[in-house]
Amino acid sequence: MQQNFVGLPVSYSALTNLVRLNLSNSNFQGGPVPTAFPAQWSTLTGLRAGSLDLSYNRYLGGTIPMAWNSTIAGFLNINVTGTGACGNIPTSPGYPALAVALIGYPLPPTCEDVYARRVLERDMKPQLDSNMRPGSVCDLTTAWNKFSTLDTWTGVTTSVVTTSGVDVNVVSGLRIVDCW
Repeated sequence: MQQNFVGLPVSYSALTNLVRLNLSNSNFQGGPVPTAFPAQWSTLTGLRAGSLDLSYNRYLGGTIPMAWNSTIAGFLNINVTGTGACGNIPTSPGYPALAVALIGYPLPPTCEDVYARRVLERDMKPQLDSNMRPGSVCDLTTAWNKFSTLDTWTGVTTSVVTTSGVDVNVVSGLRIVDCW
């Protein structure tokens, strides 16, 4: 049974002596508004000498908090490849740029509705694919590449909606025709 985690646990911020934290492929979900990346994780100052791997948590989205730049940036290696991290990298005077340590940079400027993505990938796609005739023009495995953004998927229309100051691509239309 696969466990679903909602956002990154704020309680982990108490583990201030951690040097390495690998949560890759852990099925974390949350965001983009509010962001799934808690500002409280800025207390993980031990990570300056190590790494934070959040990669391939595709349903984990949102912007990187300014607090991360001022306290855990520097020598830190933060991997957000294959997540829904988005927006501009925060900067603060006197601190090294977080972008230098960020694997998966540059981030898409517009966030993605990670919940809609989950419904399309986990619920709709398997059901549609199982009903396709061999050789169908609607091969969703190709048309809906898991590393591509929703706005590039065949048959999916998105619109940008601004919520709490964050631009989010939301699914506004779905057209799957002549696939059977």
